Amino acid sequence: MILALLFRKTRSISPSILVHMAWNIYLSWHLITFVFFGQ
Repeated sequence: MILALLFRKTRSISPSILVHMAWNIYLSWHLITFVFFGQ
């Protein structure tokens, strides 16, 4: 039962972590291109 709860919790958490990581990569990429082409 505890394992099932942990599994459901990690399954609900992992997509948000992936979205957060993708958003960070997206923002950092735009920041890098802005700084690189801004000069």
